[in-house]
Amino acid sequence: MHRRTWKKSEQKLAEMFGSRRTPLSGINSCHTSSDTLNEKIFIEHKLRKKMPFKQLMEKTERLAEKEGKIPLIVVREKGSPRWMAFMNLKDIPAIAKEMEVGDMKAGRKKYDDEDEYDDDE
Repeated sequence: MHRRTWKKSEQKLAEMFGSRRTPLSGINSCHTSSDTLNEKIFIEHKLRKKMPFKQLMEKTERLAEKEGKIPLIVVREKGSPRWMAFMNLKDIPAIAKEMEVGDMKAGRKKYDDEDEYDDDE
């Protein structure tokens, strides 16, 4: 992959978040280790020829479209408090609007508590 290809992709991503790409190579710039200069969001950009979640995302998008819903994939490793989301960036506002923000803020422990989910499988 040509160097300019991923740089252009990083710049486009940075612009989506009202920022610029970090000059040089992340931490070598002495600004931040993030790929953008966004002051509130640490963004790590990866541009790949193949994506491990591509087929799953395409299937999820087709199924969601049939039901008129927003596609969102959430993965979590058993025993880990980390919930990771995969979505199209354009869907972030709509997904955020649908989240129970009050519950997430007030009851964060409720979502991070592993005891409820660590059943033996």
